Amino acid sequence: MNHDRQAATYDRNVADESHPIRAGYAACLDWVASHVAPGDRVLDLGSGTGNLGLRLPPCRLTCVDVSHEMTRIARAKLARPAEWVQADLLSYLDEPRGPFDAVVSTYAIHHLPDREKEILFGRIRAALAPAGRAVLGDLMFEDRAARERLLAKHAGDPSVADAIREEFFWDLASAVPALERLGFAVETRRFSDLSWGVVGE
Repeated sequence: MNHDRQAATYDRNVADESHPIRAGYAACLDWVASHVAPGDRVLDLGSGTGNLGLRLPPCRLTCVDVSHEMTRIARAKLARPAEWVQADLLSYLDEPRGPFDAVVSTYAIHHLPDREKEILFGRIRAALAPAGRAVLGDLMFEDRAARERLLAKHAGDPSVADAIREEFFWDLASAVPALERLGFAVETRRFSDLSWGVVGE
């Protein structure tokens, strides 16, 4: 999904963590950034307006996003050396990249259907150095039952319920095994009802 139209208001919207979709946003980004070491070769997939990039230590950073407008905002905000690539996540990794010490992504992969997530996981694994790690923060459910409980909880709020129905929020019950099949040792961290972090090493 290209977020050019949302770029101008994106930072203001995500700062409002009173909304269930955005609850845990800052803590999730801080947690992802904490897994990056100074000097790492880092690939940020879905780099958006640069909110994760601002939190990263000095590193060799490649930022990939499909949105021209979000990338324009991010470049102005970061004011640091980085390689900027306008591309969608899957197509960028369709050819050999890296090796990277860390592949990070926040609030981007939920735009991909589950099958495309699994393809992306494999491409991330191929782009990592042998001791590299994937650190991913996004909108997720523990499993299908948790999805149904949250749909019932937010049935009266279309801004939440419609997003749950229409987007491809992660199902950790299938995503974690998919990562483990690729050889990752996986840990998860929860920041709100919908915001989670996943690290695969």
